Amino acid sequence: MKRMVQCFEEAFDTRKPYIVMDAGLRVVSVDRIVGTVGKCGELDTRFRDINRGDRAERTRREKILTKMAEYSEFPPIDVYLHRGNYYVADGNRRISACKILGVEYIDANVKEYIYRDDEELINGSLSRRKFEQETGLKHVELINESGYAVLLKDISLYSPNLPVLDRAKEWYSTIFLPACEQIKDSELMRRYHAHNPEDIFVIIACFYHEFMGGAPQNVSFGTIISGFKFAHRIPQRKFLRTVPFRFIHRMVFNKARTIKKL
Repeated sequence: MKRMVQCFEEAFDTRKPYIVMDAGLRVVSVDRIVGTVGKCGELDTRFRDINRGDRAERTRREKILTKMAEYSEFPPIDVYLHRGNYYVADGNRRISACKILGVEYIDANVKEYIYRDDEELINGSLSRRKFEQETGLKHVELINESGYAVLLKDISLYSPNLPVLDRAKEWYSTIFLPACEQIKDSELMRRYHAHNPEDIFVIIACFYHEFMGGAPQNVSFGTIISGFKFAHRIPQRKFLRTVPFRFIHRMVFNKARTIKKL
C-alpha cells in the first residue's frame, strides 16, 4: 500500500474555534511542506496523484519538471500553515517537481491557521510579524517562533549606527546565513535533531545573551560554536585553543559561577 502525504483536514480540526492570519508571500522550506488540502488520500509522499496515471497527467508533470530544471519562473504556490508545517492548497505538481529535483525553497502565499485558545502559537505568530515589520526580513523560518524576539535582540547589537533595515539586511547576509551553514555541518544537527539550523542559531544566541550580553565581536562563528559546545559538554572533532576562545570560556564560566553563588 502506497504511503500518502498528510491531510490538513486531519491535522486541523475546523470544528474548534480558530482564526486565519494572512502571512503573505514568503519563501518556505520544501522540507516543511508535509501535506495537502482537499486531496486527502489522493497524493503519495512525492505529491503525485495516485488516481491519475494517464498521458495527460504525465505530460503536465514532465512539463513542470522541464521548466523548473531550466529555472523558469513559476507563480507562488498557496499553502496553509499550522504548527510549523505547510499544507498545499494549490501547487501540488510544483511541489512534486521540487522534491524530485531537490529544490530546497519555493515562493508561497501563506495563510496561518491557529486555534483561538492556543496562546503560545498566537504569541509566536505575532512575534514573527513584529520581526518582519521591523527588519524587512520575511524569509527567516523558525519552528519555535518565540525565537524571533532573540533574533531582534541580536540584530540590535549588530552595527547599531546603521539604519534598522540596513542593519538587518547586513546581519542576515554576513552573520545569520553563514552561521546557519556552519551549523548544518556541525555535530549540533545531531544533538538538536528536532530543530533546524535557524532554531539552533537562536539557542546559541540565547546562551551568549544570557551569560555575556551577546556573542563576542570580532570572533569567528566557528569559535562561537566551539564555545557553546564546550559549555554544554558536546564532543568536538577539533578543540580550538585561540585566545578569543579562552576568553569566551573564562567570561562564561566566571559569570555562571557567580550566578550559582547568588
